[in-house]
Amino acid sequence: ILMAVLGFYVLPRAFSGIKHWLHKIILQSVSDIVSNFWEQQSERMREARKEREIKKVEDNDNKRKERLENQLLLDTSVLIDGRILDIAKTGFLLRDVVIPEFVIKELHQLADSKDPMKRKKGRRGIDIVRQLKKDVTVYLESNGLSQELVSQGVDGALVEYAKMYKMILVSLDFTLNKVASFKDLKVININDLANALRINLLPGEELNLKIATKGQGKNQGVGYLDDGTMVVVAEGESQIGNVVLVKIKKSLQGSSGKMFFGEIVKNDESLNESQSASE
Repeated sequence: ILMAVLGFYVLPRAFSGIKHWLHKIILQSVSDIVSNFWEQQSERMREARKEREIKKVEDNDNKRKERLENQLLLDTSVLIDGRILDIAKTGFLLRDVVIPEFVIKELHQLADSKDPMKRKKGRRGIDIVRQLKKDVTVYLESNGLSQELVSQGVDGALVEYAKMYKMILVSLDFTLNKVASFKDLKVININDLANALRINLLPGEELNLKIATKGQGKNQGVGYLDDGTMVVVAEGESQIGNVVLVKIKKSLQGSSGKMFFGEIVKNDESLNESQSASE
């Protein structure tokens, strides 16, 4: 009876329990192995995807740097001034134009201002941006600067943006130009360009000039060339409103541009010179 109980009841139940236990251990082991394998594969896939995304961002950033390097970065003052559009129309603007989004945002803020003058300037700047697109390639860039830096001021953001992508900063702001130059950035001031393109008269040259107003010195008169250059004429106060022949004596380069000084050529002097020339 004991052998029968042991053979037909105890042993089968013991073997069944051992089999179930072994089966459970094997399944758990296989499950752990498969789970660990997929976790490792998933981690590798995530790392590979992350690396691809980082590489894609780096590639895009490198392409962006190549595209923006040595291009013209315009600030708000240049767009409001508007002369950049005239330069573009003449074909002398040989580089692409870059306008960051924080500059556009500042123009919109000016355009929405309650101050009529600021509102007029903002709208003019926005119109200049629209017209520039017809004559040159304009990149309206979403800047990669931190919001904290942008919030501290547009001027500082422009300097950092120009430094980041090695662009040429174009501005009429004297302080901004000085700061950019101090940080070894390339800077262009349209006022300097305008002064460089003014008429250059040599001492002894003569021209017909209308005396427009009184000068600061005694008996001085003041006339203006076609480009707006001032000519101070000695003894010209009595000729205000008249066109006279003026001989240039000297020129003076000031902070506001070049200024010429001259004197009225008398009729007998002019006659003698014409006779000498004919002889």
